[in-house]
Amino acid sequence: MRRDLGLAFILPCLILTFCPVGFGSTAEEYKIRPGDTLSIFVLGHEGYNLTIPVRADGKISYFYGDLQAAGLTVGELSEKVRERLRFLKNPEVLISVQPVGNEIFVFGAVSVPNRYILRSERISALKALAMAGGYDKEKADLESALIIKSNGIMERVDLRKALSGEEVMAYLSS
Repeated sequence: MRRDLGLAFILPCLILTFCPVGFGSTAEEYKIRPGDTLSIFVLGHEGYNLTIPVRADGKISYFYGDLQAAGLTVGELSEKVRERLRFLKNPEVLISVQPVGNEIFVFGAVSVPNRYILRSERISALKALAMAGGYDKEKADLESALIIKSNGIMERVDLRKALSGEEVMAYLSS
């Protein structure tokens, strides 16, 4: 077995910031992503309210056509919706975003190396390992697992100690 970087088991975790965005867009910096669910409300015009997922191409279908949503902030998309509804007198648009979830990648000497979508903010390295179907007992180097966080910080962890209960495994975070 080849040992690039001296590791047989690599557990990189790219954890995107969980950012629930509510009415009035309290997190303007959040960029809408494909898979997010948008609830669009037009005050006083219930016929234009809609809850819809952002398609894989980054667009949503809203009132006679598609709008690009992915890559925009809630404020930017609200402005596009207002423009689309310009025939209404000063439409007040509120958009709520339910993010698709956090994303992690687990690969190396695991049963099912893959990308996993999480529905919660925090996950332990052991839980990520379990999601990937466990490790290959012959190939995995549990004493030197590598976690790569979304901010680029790399951290070596000893999963052997965590598995044996000697050490409490901290939660992964960016």
